[in-house]
Amino acid sequence: MSISLLFVCICLQIHAQLIGLKAGLNLANLYIEDIEEDNGYNMLKGFHAGITIEQAIGNHVAVVSNLLLTSKGITSRSESDFRGEKYVYTTKIDLLYIDMPVQLKLTHDFGNLKLYAMAGPYIGMGLKGGIKFKSEGGGETEENQFDIEWGDEDRPFKRWDYGLQVGAGVEIGRLQLGAGYQYGLANISMNEEANVKHRIWSFSVGYRLSQD
Repeated sequence: MSISLLFVCICLQIHAQLIGLKAGLNLANLYIEDIEEDNGYNMLKGFHAGITIEQAIGNHVAVVSNLLLTSKGITSRSESDFRGEKYVYTTKIDLLYIDMPVQLKLTHDFGNLKLYAMAGPYIGMGLKGGIKFKSEGGGETEENQFDIEWGDEDRPFKRWDYGLQVGAGVEIGRLQLGAGYQYGLANISMNEEANVKHRIWSFSVGYRLSQD
């Protein structure tokens, strides 16, 4: 499967009633099994952007397909003391995917407003990424980084991701404001003994290029 195939899947829906653009903020994290939440791992700020195509299948029911560039990853920070000197270590895992969520959408009218909720599966393909290490202490700073080579047994991550995605928000005319959560089900670690999965909160603004 390739990017072109994902794009074709979206384009098959061009007869849909509503076509729009969507972009916003991601707060990305990684679920790492057997790692405690207070170990210095933090959410990585990123983005998502792309197109949405909505096909009505009832008065208040629709199927929404998306093709989105999505940033994922995590950051971590730890400290230690050595001979009276404070050392700070930071790691940043920055990954870029193309995601295709397909969601069932339910709406309810409140005058000029529409409230909506939606849920469904997604599939994602890693495009590029990198890992950056930084240490500071003793009056010195050292940085190292390397690019992700997807699926390489000497590198950490598999290319393919999949899972569930839910969201809710409000529509005002052509404008859409929403929030969502992506729950990865795929173990993206190349290490068979590890379990690493994506977790992402997202906040978006959408605009319809066509109107029903």
